[in-house]
Amino acid sequence: MTTIADPRPSLQQLLDVIADLLATTEPNDLKNETPCPEFDVSALQDHIVFVLKRVIAIGNGLHFSTEQQEQLPQDWSKQWNSLSGKAMEAWADDTKLSATFEVPWGSIEGFAALFTYTGELAAHAWDLSKATGRELKTDHIDLEGALMAARMVPAEGRQSEDMPFDPPQETTPDAPTPEKIAAWLGRDPEWVKG
Repeated sequence: MTTIADPRPSLQQLLDVIADLLATTEPNDLKNETPCPEFDVSALQDHIVFVLKRVIAIGNGLHFSTEQQEQLPQDWSKQWNSLSGKAMEAWADDTKLSATFEVPWGSIEGFAALFTYTGELAAHAWDLSKATGRELKTDHIDLEGALMAARMVPAEGRQSEDMPFDPPQETTPDAPTPEKIAAWLGRDPEWVKG
C-alpha cells in the first residue's frame, strides 16, 4: 500500500504565517505594487482570502466555482482567522487525501490539490512580504511538496492567454522555498518594493 504524503501540517503552518502577515500589513501599504502584477497589496489580500475560501469549498465537496474572487471589506485578518480553522476542518477526514476533486485545472487527488494550493498561498505570501518590505519566515515549514506541485506547471506555453503565469525565473539553489515557488510561477526573485 502506498503512503500518501499529508500536506495538512505544512498548510496549517503556512496559514499561521499568513495570519501574521495579514494582521500586520499597514494601511499605507495597501496601494503598493506587488510582484504579482495584476494585484496591488489590497487586491492581493483579497485574492489570498479567496484562495483559502476555495480550499474550504473543495474540501467540503462543493464545486470550486462556488467561490469567486471579490473585493472584500478591509478586514482580511479577521476573515482569515475565521477561515483557517474551517479549512482544517474541511480536510480533517483522511480519506479526502486520496479522493478525487475537480479543480480549475482538472481532476486530481486531494493531497495533490492541497499541495498545489499550499504552493499558491506560499507564492502569494512571498508576494505580500516583498510588497510590504517584510521578511517571510517559513524555514520551519516543509514546503517541498508544494514546490513539487508548483513545478507540475509546465515551463512551456506560458505565452498562451490560457496560462496565468509568466515564464519561470532563475533563483539560487539556497533560496527560500516560497521564493523558488514564486520564481517557477514567473515572479522576479530580485523584485524590490518601489
